[in-house]
Amino acid sequence: MQYSRLDLTNIEENKMIDVFFFLFLFAVWMVAFGVARQGILRKNEQRWEWIFRSVIYEPYLAMFGHYPSDIDATTYDFDSCTFLGNESKPLCVEVDSNNLPRFPEWITIPLVCIYMLSTNILLVNLLIAMFGYTVGSVQENNDQVWKFQRYFLVQEYCSRLAIPFPFVIFAYIYMVMRKLLKCCCKNEYRDSSTCCSRNEDNETLAWEAVMKENYLVKINIKPRESSEGMAQQFRQLETKHCHYSHITGI
Repeated sequence: MQYSRLDLTNIEENKMIDVFFFLFLFAVWMVAFGVARQGILRKNEQRWEWIFRSVIYEPYLAMFGHYPSDIDATTYDFDSCTFLGNESKPLCVEVDSNNLPRFPEWITIPLVCIYMLSTNILLVNLLIAMFGYTVGSVQENNDQVWKFQRYFLVQEYCSRLAIPFPFVIFAYIYMVMRKLLKCCCKNEYRDSSTCCSRNEDNETLAWEAVMKENYLVKINIKPRESSEGMAQQFRQLETKHCHYSHITGI
């Protein structure tokens, strides 16, 4: 018995599409913030692993609440960085004439605030809204989507070979040999469908034609019945009027 109801598989598949779209937007936003932050704080970094860490890894951690410690002079520690870039430490930020870290706070701190606000609130809410829209659209077109899925299931059942794996290799060898034989002999050969025969196709077409005629007949009968009913009501009113006139003598 078949039920025209969709399980969670179809909904989850559509949600995965929304997740990939969200990840694309998040990747663009994350790389843009990381490149701007790296260009402002460390212009002369040449080590690829630390560039990758500063451009991608640290902005990714900032999405989960890890506040960067190299954008504010109050929490910056020169012991955890290197000036020459020859140690396994991140490169120190640029310093001013007094050998103090030069932080353009008017751009770095607002940039971090905007990034964390956008990723933690706007993009996450966008993902939730996309999930809600996906679930609503799937439930709205439940019957139509189920019919398409059932069609593809029947097509897959008809086209798939009945021999189980690994013995299916012999069936493929037979198909290749038959194809080569067909090309060599150049005879017209029409592969019959394993799903429906010609008689079944004709019966299906006949059934569709009968159902179409029945539907058209029902559509044409409704206005005819309504017009006949109105005519009958007018005749009854006319009879009652004549009877009333005969009684009153008018």
